[in-house]
Amino acid sequence: MGWLLKITLVLLLIGVVAYDVVSVSYSRVSASDDARYIALGASEAMVLQRADEAEAVSMARERADTRGVVLRDKDIRIADDGAVTVRVSRTADTLVAYHLSALDQFTRVDETYTTSALR
Repeated sequence: MGWLLKITLVLLLIGVVAYDVVSVSYSRVSASDDARYIALGASEAMVLQRADEAEAVSMARERADTRGVVLRDKDIRIADDGAVTVRVSRTADTLVAYHLSALDQFTRVDETYTTSALR
């Protein structure tokens, strides 16, 4: 094997690993930001618009849609004191890590954010 081919293969391997690492890191950061953004949307609806819980959940769903997040019923909770808890789950878009079950713990991201109590 020629030296140019070896260098090309090493650079290709480094590129794939770097892409996977950046993708996983980005997924973690964006999931955390999305959970915060969605929870604050529901909280703001209750405070600024005097919305009830159903309207606040609707506002959270609208914000989730803008971020490309699927918000299931079990992913949002509004406590009696008005605190909103949102859980965002995401799978990182990777080239190799996604196909290796041993790396599932790194490619799957679950982030939860809880706003402060309103009442």
